Amino acid sequence: MLDGLARLAQTIKQEGALASLQLNHAGRFAKAALQPVAPSAVETFGRTPRALTTGEMGHIAEKFAQCALRVKQAGFDMVELHGGTGYLLASFISPWTNRRDDAYGGSLENRCRFPLEVVSAVKAAVKDFPVGYRLLADEWLPDGLGIEESCRAAKALEAAGVAYLSVMGEPTNPSGCLR
Repeated sequence: MLDGLARLAQTIKQEGALASLQLNHAGRFAKAALQPVAPSAVETFGRTPRALTTGEMGHIAEKFAQCALRVKQAGFDMVELHGGTGYLLASFISPWTNRRDDAYGGSLENRCRFPLEVVSAVKAAVKDFPVGYRLLADEWLPDGLGIEESCRAAKALEAAGVAYLSVMGEPTNPSGCLR
């Protein structure tokens, strides 16, 4: 895939734009034959994902790092980690989808631990290459992620060295349907 990615980056840059590629793990929304994974087994659209083990989380963080390095090698100007839309990184930060009782659940600091580990692994792999982060700021759920906690998560991501934040909101209700 590296040759195709290199052609894509070159084509974008030929037109005078910077080239960025977004990396994502769909988590609970994955359309895979196997059971999707998430921080916790919280039903989504009639499917219940399997809670990740800490070993699996380390493996996923390493895969993000390997992918980001390929983005850099392909000639892109930056990489963005998708921490929005209820995907895996966002679901760790969300109190609605993260109901873990270990070091990755409970407090906001614990819920941010895995996304920050992914950022750290990616930054270690790509060195001085810009790493951005797509941040879900508000789930608009009574017991979901809100602005106050998102502001604190944004500060933690800034301290971890992300180059920029692309902030989004997602109006959903507990069943996952748009309001």
